[in-house]
Amino acid sequence: MKRLWIISIFMGCVAAPLSAQQSTRGFLPLAEPLVALDSDEGRAMFMKSEAAPFWRLIQFYGIQPNLATCGVASCTMVLNSLPVERPVSPDHGKFRLFTAGNFFTPAVSGIAPRERVYKSGMSLAELGKILATFPVEVSTVPAEKVELAAFREELKQCTKGTQRLMLVNYLRKSLDQESGGHISPVAAYSPEQDRVLVLDVSTYKYPWVWVETEKLFAAMGTNGGANASRGYVIVEPRK
Repeated sequence: MKRLWIISIFMGCVAAPLSAQQSTRGFLPLAEPLVALDSDEGRAMFMKSEAAPFWRLIQFYGIQPNLATCGVASCTMVLNSLPVERPVSPDHGKFRLFTAGNFFTPAVSGIAPRERVYKSGMSLAELGKILATFPVEVSTVPAEKVELAAFREELKQCTKGTQRLMLVNYLRKSLDQESGGHISPVAAYSPEQDRVLVLDVSTYKYPWVWVETEKLFAAMGTNGGANASRGYVIVEPRK
């Protein structure tokens, strides 16, 4: 009951029932069977889910700076959520925080220059290499290299309370959403419904949504460029 009260306050719940695809904040419409977290069905699913990453990530949630920087927003959120020394942020006085402003270190820029990322984003391979420049352990997994069952097991491991966090790189069109490739963190997993909560970093466009695991896996299996599929990246503290 306490968990429901907390999440209800955080999401600004309203008294009127909300359908699974109903939008209350000007989002683009969701196609079935996607389920908005801020709906009656979405909230009920959250209550029964493994959601450790949600509470870790949400403290540092941020919308992507522009249309192409989903990878930047996802990386800074994940890095801030882990026990990694944060750099001083010029925009926040003496306080330390990973932001879009200080994310592009010389090492990151050597992999994917800021100008290019702000124009065309980053690939799965670049995402993994960029995160590996920071003091974390990184595993980059193209969807074509793993079975659906193994992906489900990884979801369970990443959502049960460990410090392992997952970022997914998938094709929006495969979920009947607008635009192409996208990157966002995974916030929760519902074994009962076999759905993944994607903490979408473009909430100017779409809300946080529950996606069927098999459908998300198929969306990650699409061509991400250079004849390689999209997929996911696991990030955890360095041992």
